Amino acid sequence: MKKPLIALVLLSQSIMADTFYLNDLVTPEESSGLNQVVKNLITHKIESEGHVVVTNKDKADSIVNPVLLKLGTSYIFSLNARGEHKNNFSVKLKDLDELDVVLKRSGEALLKEKSFASTKSIGEITAKEKDYVRQKSDVDIIISYGLGPGSLIGVEDRDGTVFSTNFGYGWQFDESMDLTMNWDFTTVTNTSRHYSSMFIFKGNYYLMKGNHSPYLSLDFGYGGIRDGESRISSWVYGAGFGYKMYRTSKVNFGLDVQYLQFSEVMNNKTPGALSAKFSVYF
Repeated sequence: MKKPLIALVLLSQSIMADTFYLNDLVTPEESSGLNQVVKNLITHKIESEGHVVVTNKDKADSIVNPVLLKLGTSYIFSLNARGEHKNNFSVKLKDLDELDVVLKRSGEALLKEKSFASTKSIGEITAKEKDYVRQKSDVDIIISYGLGPGSLIGVEDRDGTVFSTNFGYGWQFDESMDLTMNWDFTTVTNTSRHYSSMFIFKGNYYLMKGNHSPYLSLDFGYGGIRDGESRISSWVYGAGFGYKMYRTSKVNFGLDVQYLQFSEVMNNKTPGALSAKFSVYF
């Protein structure tokens, strides 16, 4: 019973798969292995997405034409596809060391029929894009500002609008992690008798490597909170989650939900601060 089922699954996958034919690389370069490298890398990307590369042009849904030209000390890689999958773009390479990244992204652009520029992610960029995006190998400086509604947990008589703001300075280590030092302030707008003020180390772990990614955060620091005549200062810890947009740009935007709790008790309650902020990162 299992064998017919497996055969049926394989048959359905083959019916749904698109077929591609890769023409030889057009290039003035004398390296005999360059054509095979280009075809192998594009083939790997196509087949990893469940499609098929065929050796007969007449049986292909799409025909792909790669071109590599030398321009001074740099290179221009172009890819033209016609048929079921249509695309046409050119990319400038500083040198041939960038070819593997360019071909991987070219395969993605081909299959999803989108521009090459839209495939960039942290850690997979060309030298030409370096001035406009963050690099995986760099430890980037982050400056941030956030503002949004908040709530003071365990604080009484807090009639009025509660808002939370923070200023941050930190480091982005790679595409998956960054660390910032934040001053976080939450207050009631119509009084100075209810507020919290904290200095926090905040670590974010990103769940995706793309231009936009959700993240999880852990927080630890020290701060104080006031509730009328009562106030305490203690260690603070917390957690949160969020979504950062345009991560590969010099200016990022994010939505952040965070809960911070004090380690000491005030008025028989454990106080804390909850916030939902819109943030800008430079």
